[in-house]
Amino acid sequence: MFDNNALSQLGQLKASLKANKEVLTATVKGTQQRFGFAVLDDGSEQFLPPEEMDKVFPGDRIEISICQDKQGKEYAEVEKLIESTLSQFYARVTSRGKTLFVSPDVDRMSRLIYLPPAEHKKIKDGCFVLAKVDRHPIKTGKAQACIIAVVGHQDDDGIEAKYTLAKNQFNQPLSDAASAEVAAIDQSLIDTLAATRTDLRQLDFVTIDAASTEDMDDALYAEQDGDNWRLRVAIADPAALIAKGSALDKLAQQTMVSSYLPGALAPMLPPALTNNFCSLRPLQDRLALVASLTIDNDGQIIDQHFEEAVIQSSAKLSYKDVGGYIDQQTDTVEPELKPAIDRLQQVAQRLNKHRKSQHLIMDERDEFRFNLADNGKIDSVYLAERTAAHRIVEECMLATNQATARFLSSNDIPALFINHLGFKPEKIEDINKLVEEELGQQPADLAQLENYKPFIRSLPTADTSLALKSIFNRSLQRSEITTSAAPHFGLGFDSYTTFTSPIRKYTDLVNHRAIKAFLNGKTADTPTPELIEAIKQGLSKSRQASNDFERWLSCQYMEQFKGKIFSGTVSHTTSVGFNVKLDDNGMVGFVSTRSKEKAKRMSLDQSRWTLSNKEVSYQLEQPVSVIVTDVDVPKRMVSFEVVNTAS
Repeated sequence: MFDNNALSQLGQLKASLKANKEVLTATVKGTQQRFGFAVLDDGSEQFLPPEEMDKVFPGDRIEISICQDKQGKEYAEVEKLIESTLSQFYARVTSRGKTLFVSPDVDRMSRLIYLPPAEHKKIKDGCFVLAKVDRHPIKTGKAQACIIAVVGHQDDDGIEAKYTLAKNQFNQPLSDAASAEVAAIDQSLIDTLAATRTDLRQLDFVTIDAASTEDMDDALYAEQDGDNWRLRVAIADPAALIAKGSALDKLAQQTMVSSYLPGALAPMLPPALTNNFCSLRPLQDRLALVASLTIDNDGQIIDQHFEEAVIQSSAKLSYKDVGGYIDQQTDTVEPELKPAIDRLQQVAQRLNKHRKSQHLIMDERDEFRFNLADNGKIDSVYLAERTAAHRIVEECMLATNQATARFLSSNDIPALFINHLGFKPEKIEDINKLVEEELGQQPADLAQLENYKPFIRSLPTADTSLALKSIFNRSLQRSEITTSAAPHFGLGFDSYTTFTSPIRKYTDLVNHRAIKAFLNGKTADTPTPELIEAIKQGLSKSRQASNDFERWLSCQYMEQFKGKIFSGTVSHTTSVGFNVKLDDNGMVGFVSTRSKEKAKRMSLDQSRWTLSNKEVSYQLEQPVSVIVTDVDVPKRMVSFEVVNTAS
């Protein structure tokens, strides 16, 4: 029999050992595997083995102690849960025998959470749901959840769009206050506000968009002005109808951007505004903030000014019709509109010529679009046509945004700028080495825009063994939203911002308010760091939602091609494999080198983005032939294997 005194002493010994442990606070970092990491407050990480990771969720704040395994390697042991951020989450229901679980759709979380039998009546295998944590796993290593709402089932038509919109809380119902504000906006209000504005209704503004577009936020008009040209770009003016801090303003801040998903739209503002009273609809009086750019014959912007105006678009034109007219392939444009298009074409050609000589023009890449069937899934994939009309709009928008940045900066107007500050500092040494080894040049100071621009323009397209432009592009910093003007290396501009989509992007709405305040002798509030961070989060969320949705549809589409061989090019390399983008449809899949016999000998040259061993090498833009080996729709992954490497 056990001695009670001995048991008591053993308990005291354990308590003493635990009390003498150094306890540290950390945040749980998940992975796609069962293990994870405890990120300490100083930024260092400690390994969380599977049995410890079972006790926590990614994002949990915990107390840990540092232990050692039999091989002397350190790992973290969970001592206490401080706080868990995971409460409600979206998930997919999956079965294991007769038991149902939810697989949380949470970043860096790979575990199933148990659903008790009482929840089974609400759902079945394959359902998408909103769930809630009923029991945290801190004590037992086993979590439990309950169902809050059912979004739909995997076999439902359009479930992909419905689930994506629900998960990201897009298209939420309007509050009573927001509904009341929308109801107060009508044509009579626009007419009243228009009476105090510059009347530009006599000018033949036109909108050029996709034929299906209803939220037309820019209209264009060009005319010759002596030896120069004047380009007027009328931008929809929601700031005239939406007060800062109003219910509609707060609604816009919930998403910060309109999200355009294949077959689905999540507008930043209600459709009654984006598609009607703020849309520059043809033959309708509309409020606009008009940028007037004076452009010399060489395409340089030599002056810009802004004014609040009322305009009336003469026509809603499509890219297809305008492009067909310019390229003399079709003639569906009304005769009275052709002079307006001709003038816009002449201005765009001059702007483009100036950009080529003084700034930077990114290489055009194939862009694929989806044709969706009635069930919301991909029926076919097609290569998007890029016409002369697209180039007109692109040049006009870039010129307007560039001129806006100059106007804001030169007048010290508090606003938002888009900065892109060139190469990552940690990549400069690698870049300089590549320039010397691949081009035989002594590198200039590429952290200076005036050195960077001629260097990029001078790069050979196919005269070196490496795809240098692709390598350099991957070595650039991300663009940033700030309150200070600075260069945009990607475009080669001294400064840049966005102004042309205020019904779609909150950044542009902020800049509209700043310009309108200046025009009226007032000073706008300086955007706060909190607002800038919220905008960044909104943009990131929108991009992620779009990427997840497109990968979901793409995986479903690629299931039919298992075992088929495609040609493609290497689009990204990692230490464990590389992505390949298919030539036929733009789909992307991953070639893993982990399972290869000689995988351990493959290494990644991070300066050249080359994955190689003695037998084979893979680098960016390299042509390859691959076979589709597997498609994992829940994980949104397509797997390839190389069948032939083109020389």
